[in-house]
Amino acid sequence: MPEQSQGPRPVSDRLCLQGILFVLHTDMARQLLPLELMFDSAQICWRRLDRWQKAGVFDQLPKSCSRR
Repeated sequence: MPEQSQGPRPVSDRLCLQGILFVLHTDMARQLLPLELMFDSAQICWRRLDRWQKAGVFDQLPKSCSRR
């Protein structure tokens, strides 16, 4: 039986958002996102941001926050 490849481990939405906010807060280049802070890949964070923007997640955010 051949060994199955582990593949890249999934990155949580929370960790991606944390990486995006870290880059915005520190005004650093996204390519410099520090791996030692548990941000696996800047590319993953920005792909997720793109997907969220296309899905309208950030358009719904003010409405969601005002209900709480």
